[in-house]
Amino acid sequence: MNKNILHKSLRHDSKGMESNATKSVPAPVINLQDICLGINTNDLMDELAAEYFKLHKADTSVREVTPSEENYPGWTQILNEFTSWQWVYGKTPKFTVSNTITAPSELFGLNHITVKLQTYHGLVENVQIEPADLSFDNAAMQQRILEAVIGQPFCVGTSSQAASDVVSSLGLDSGSIELRRVEFILSAINETVESVNK
Repeated sequence: MNKNILHKSLRHDSKGMESNATKSVPAPVINLQDICLGINTNDLMDELAAEYFKLHKADTSVREVTPSEENYPGWTQILNEFTSWQWVYGKTPKFTVSNTITAPSELFGLNHITVKLQTYHGLVENVQIEPADLSFDNAAMQQRILEAVIGQPFCVGTSSQAASDVVSSLGLDSGSIELRRVEFILSAINETVESVNK
């Protein structure tokens, strides 16, 4: 086991993330091979089974099982439920992630914008861009793009695809400053989603 990967996976202090979720408490972790060089998975399972049988005064042996619909009717339904988007992401608590991004000054006349995404049960509930009054020629355009992201899954690409569909309906000229502004906002939203995994 790579302890660095484990600690990174369990960290709860992502920069720019706010949540009221219960914080996990770090505990010391050791790799069993650090204290017993010759240990392997099969030996460990045998030792655990022997200790269980001794503790419960059971006189039986370990039986290996192969989970399948044939061996365990209903297995496929259980597997599908616990690997579904709803189970994996749809139960996440409310959180907000903020990300400040360097902006080309020729697009908005400023150097940075901040994107805030509020998410609940894996879906984007609210999007804010600060400063709120970016210099779009069409003031309603920014609002339409942000509204298109609301209700979309909090994952890279999904939010931008929804907003891109709105953009294509706006009929902006290729290479225009307005299109470049919109593309930058979409990129900033994706970058904010990606910042959670850095």
